[in-house]
Amino acid sequence: MAILPKGKSKWLLTLHHGNLGDHVPIWIIWVLRLKVDFVLALNDRHFKWYSHILAIDRIKLSSPYVPPMPPAPTPEFVIKISRLIAGFEKIFVCSGYPTAIYNHLMAIELMQYRTEDLLICCLYGNGELIEEIRRKASLFSNVIICESLSEDDFNYLLSTADLYLRLNSEDSFGIAVADAINLGTTAMATDVCYRYPGTNLINVSDSESELLSKIADIFNSERKKGISEKNIQEFSYSIFRKKLC
Repeated sequence: MAILPKGKSKWLLTLHHGNLGDHVPIWIIWVLRLKVDFVLALNDRHFKWYSHILAIDRIKLSSPYVPPMPPAPTPEFVIKISRLIAGFEKIFVCSGYPTAIYNHLMAIELMQYRTEDLLICCLYGNGELIEEIRRKASLFSNVIICESLSEDDFNYLLSTADLYLRLNSEDSFGIAVADAINLGTTAMATDVCYRYPGTNLINVSDSESELLSKIADIFNSERKKGISEKNIQEFSYSIFRKKLC
């Protein structure tokens, strides 16, 4: 951005980092003040960060979210997933970079208590914990690592899952959380930022036992809802007459 000619065009900038940091490099301040016309803040914390650099009227609160299209996975991936999930009761998915803020290791640890369920951990890019995550996952028969999935394959996986887990200690929005909900999958995410409507919120400080309890509560609630809906019959006079006889 620093070397690109601006010309007469209008520049808008959105940073998707959960934590934008305390120290702002001089070159970023220069770019923001001289080249960017407006910045789109994803949450109140981002808005406050930008306000130390720019005038308030150049900062707009905005959501970057666009609901997903119906996924078009490769046939090979569909077959692979159907084989992986066979025999498991519930399918969990988590995703993100292999760094500490995503807490993938915590998600993997939970699976020792949910041995009938499967966790598919989707990793993107490199990070300081990539080898540790791979090593930890290899110790569990109910944890699978998938790396660098395409958008269509990942969204298909989301649509087949029972629960999407987002245990981040830092986040800006969590597009995968919103995608999961729009694809019909239950999502559980930490309360570190604004979450998409319908998200089951958990405290970022929740312990392992508290997380397990909340997961159980989600599934119990869905089971009861399913039973209740199954017992509801459409009204008809014939059924009404039978009950009177």
